[in-house]
Amino acid sequence: MNRIDKQTFFNIIINDKVSKQSLLIQLILLSLIIISLSAGKLANAAAPTPPPVICLDNNCIETKIIEEQQRRFNPGNYLLLYYTKDGSTLFEAIDKIKDNPDFVGVQKMYQWRHLEPTKGNYDFSQIQTDLDYVRSIGKQLVVQFMVMGPQSQLIVPKYILNDPEYDGGVLPHKNNTSPPTKWVAKRWNMEIQDRLGALYDAMAAKFDDDPNFEAINTQETAGTVHCNGDLKDPTYSATALVSALKYGNTRLVAAFKKTRVFRYMNFIPCGRLDHLKDLAKDSIDKGIGFGGPDLEPADESLTSGPYSFYPEFASGILAQSVQYPNWDEKWPNGSNVTAEEILLYGANNLKLKYIFWMIRQPHFDSFVVPAVAKHRNIFTN
Repeated sequence: MNRIDKQTFFNIIINDKVSKQSLLIQLILLSLIIISLSAGKLANAAAPTPPPVICLDNNCIETKIIEEQQRRFNPGNYLLLYYTKDGSTLFEAIDKIKDNPDFVGVQKMYQWRHLEPTKGNYDFSQIQTDLDYVRSIGKQLVVQFMVMGPQSQLIVPKYILNDPEYDGGVLPHKNNTSPPTKWVAKRWNMEIQDRLGALYDAMAAKFDDDPNFEAINTQETAGTVHCNGDLKDPTYSATALVSALKYGNTRLVAAFKKTRVFRYMNFIPCGRLDHLKDLAKDSIDKGIGFGGPDLEPADESLTSGPYSFYPEFASGILAQSVQYPNWDEKWPNGSNVTAEEILLYGANNLKLKYIFWMIRQPHFDSFVVPAVAKHRNIFTN
């Protein structure tokens, strides 16, 4: 942990963003300040490394919770934009929230192939353009990496497909069309995780210090693969995927120090719920928030699946998106799930701090905007 100065300590006390353990953290920080000021008298003295747990009387707290206070935290409702074929942004969509203070910012999807056109050469120009625009209207930007989906195999950089060390790079989605049009990157391949780690490092070097660069999140864990039979990839297993994504978590937190980080997770292909919970615990333990791509309170597979352990990890920062298909959800009695019900379930039941809303009309203008206005303080109460 970097040495903490007097002004940082003063800001933490004034903002009081350290929840129920505020007093304990403040006392710990005061002790660290005294140590730091004493150490400062020594020329070129290195900042002390804190132990993993600090105790005051019988109260103990993990130092990662203190570290979490260094990351940006602008919770609330965000606009969600899907990726485009060329990576461009529909600024007229962003303008829907331009003058609406109930929306904190924009989450946009970016395909890996656009961010790294050739190996080790990065193109963040579209992110920079989007970041400059949201800054100009007083909003925050959240970046989501796309490593699976349509757009042929080129959802990943071309070199991933061609170099033998990446084992072909992608697999077609199970039950997809023939020829396939939707692909899954082999995220269980550790060489691919290393290339994603290099991408994180390059992106953090450019954007981590930018106050409007709110967060990054990885794409969901689901990605249908064959679990058995002749079409099963011999390199795939649920355990291999979870292990690789844990390594990805380590690379994420090593790269980003000030930017909020989320791991999207919903289902582990060919795996069990405990695989997913294990990944969630690893994420929270490393200071990474988590969530998923679909906020559907009436979906039993979600409510009895990943949603079931959200409250257990509510000490972390949780986020979820409302995407195009989610608006077709119905309650068991046949009535439509409303935007207000989605919002209340997310904030109150799942303990979310961020919700990303995709535009689908007339739902967005007629129902989402009034709902977030009605409950504009729901994430800060």
